[in-house]
Amino acid sequence: MRSGNPTLTANTFRERCLDGNAMTLNGTVHKTALLLIGLIATAAITWRRTMLTEDPSTLYPYLIVGVIGGLVV
Repeated sequence: MRSGNPTLTANTFRERCLDGNAMTLNGTVHKTALLLIGLIATAAITWRRTMLTEDPSTLYPYLIVGVIGGLVV
């Protein structure tokens, strides 16, 4: 699509497209697997702590840290 805007010319994007490595399927699979392992591990720890506790108020510090950590990440 043609535009009169000087920031949308082909030369603007040409230099920036050459920097960096290309995203590969292998890299995507590895990163996805790493994230899934982290997700399953943290879910298992949380489930175990929830099932073993007698007093739910002991879980509040973990809840607060998890919420803050999740929002930061």
